[in-house]
Amino acid sequence: MSVYSLENSILVYIFYLTSMDEQGEINFREDLYQLDKKLTRTSM
Repeated sequence: MSVYSLENSILVYIFYLTSMDEQGEINFREDLYQLDKKLTRTSM
């Protein structure tokens, strides 16, 4: 983890997916890093 001090506040968006495109198809995979539940809570 990195921490940076900024003079002015900025808006930051984090986008994380557990799907991947293989030969034009979307295939959902297991959430290996266990982030889906946490991100769902923060985005609501």
